[in-house]
Amino acid sequence: MSNCFVKLTDTYHPTVVPPDQPIVIAARAVVENCSVTYPAVVYYYYMWPSSEIFVEGNSVPIGSFFGEISPFTTPPCWPVFSGSGYTNASFPSPGIYIVGFASGYWTSLSPSGRFIPQEVGSPIFVLVAPGAPQPGLPALPPPQCGVKIVDAYISSEAKVEYRSSGEL
Repeated sequence: MSNCFVKLTDTYHPTVVPPDQPIVIAARAVVENCSVTYPAVVYYYYMWPSSEIFVEGNSVPIGSFFGEISPFTTPPCWPVFSGSGYTNASFPSPGIYIVGFASGYWTSLSPSGRFIPQEVGSPIFVLVAPGAPQPGLPALPPPQCGVKIVDAYISSEAKVEYRSSGEL
C-alpha cells in the first residue's frame, strides 16, 4: 500500500453511560494519498469489567474489535465511517471499560481476511454507572478534504482545484 493511509479524523464516544443501554458512538476516517481497497474503522474493546460488550447487537469479547468491511476501493479524501456513520454499543454491567477506535483496511473480503490497523486512537475510558444520563446524539464535523470550487462564472465553466491536505 506504499504511502496510502486511512487516517482516523473524528470520533465521538460518551465517557459516562448507563449500564445495559445502547449508546451512540461514531468515528470517521479519511483515505489519504491514493485509493485504498476495503478501508475500515473498527471499535476495540480492550478490557474490564465484563468479559464482553455489545456493538450493533454483536458480542465483542475482551481483546477483540468490531468492524464492517467496506467492499469498495475508496479514492483519496473519501470518508470511511464506523458502521453507517453511527453505531450503537452497550456495556452490560457497572464499572470502568477501556475501548477505542482504529482505522486501516482489510486484506480481503473473505472470512480469512485480516484487519491491518494504520492508526489507533487513544484509549477511551468509559464509566458505566447506574443512574447515568442517556447521552445525546453526536454531530461529527464535515470532512476536511475534497474538491473546492475556487472560481465560478455564470457560464457553464468552473475551475476546480483538488487539495489533499484538508484546506478548503
